[in-house]
Amino acid sequence: LGLLALQNNMPNRRVNLRNLAQRVKRFLPGGLQAALRRSSTPLIKALRSYYNEGHDIAWEHTRAYRVPMQPPAEGIVINLQGRQPKGVVPPSEYETTVKQLTDELVSLIDPRSGQPIVAEVYRRDQVYTGPYTEERAPDLVVVMASNYKGAWGNSPPAITPTPASEWAQYRGAHAMDGIFILSGSCFRPGANLQNASIIDIAPTLLHALGLPVSTNMDGKVLLEAFRPGHEKVDYAQPAEAMPVEQAALTNGEENEIVERLRGLGYLE
Repeated sequence: LGLLALQNNMPNRRVNLRNLAQRVKRFLPGGLQAALRRSSTPLIKALRSYYNEGHDIAWEHTRAYRVPMQPPAEGIVINLQGRQPKGVVPPSEYETTVKQLTDELVSLIDPRSGQPIVAEVYRRDQVYTGPYTEERAPDLVVVMASNYKGAWGNSPPAITPTPASEWAQYRGAHAMDGIFILSGSCFRPGANLQNASIIDIAPTLLHALGLPVSTNMDGKVLLEAFRPGHEKVDYAQPAEAMPVEQAALTNGEENEIVERLRGLGYLE
């Protein structure tokens, strides 16, 4: 879209590094690839820093840039004056820049298939709420169409097949629509849950267990899932925050959580 610029000669250098990495990965066993991804050697750290910290971006000429999220979502951040360290977009041009990006993203078409590449584009206040939204959330959340995902790169062609070696790293992918199954004597068989959200799961399960639902929870109890006689929801004020020294995990507890996340594929 022409809103991100790289330093001189950086596009070719980056593409060459990427191509070299892909060629090398073809000959490496899966176990060795995983070990390299977990590696913390100075060389691996330097390469990660090069790609993750934007050293190749010409910030003085960049109006917007990508921040990776979990597929199928991608984030776009406006390089805003007064907010970003090297922001160039005046606050007076923020809205027009957001609209330009939104219009151009939803109009992207794969020239090979003729199919749209982007399914939806949301402003951050359509997706997130809370005191840290402006500080931490991207300005736009881009939901890619089925069979497409975002990636780094600023050299043509803009749309390329995903290398087989990259797909080998995936154990699965996220989807915007999920499956929610309830089983128990309090639930109504064949219940049709309309407009259920992931944030409704916690309060619904608390109610099913006969526990009060905190008044500061974002979600709602899905009462349509329950048999008659379970309509009354008990609410309670949120408990006072636990002191930090009491809330801290032991080293053993932290290690157990890390191992569980690694076993699920969230950590390498």
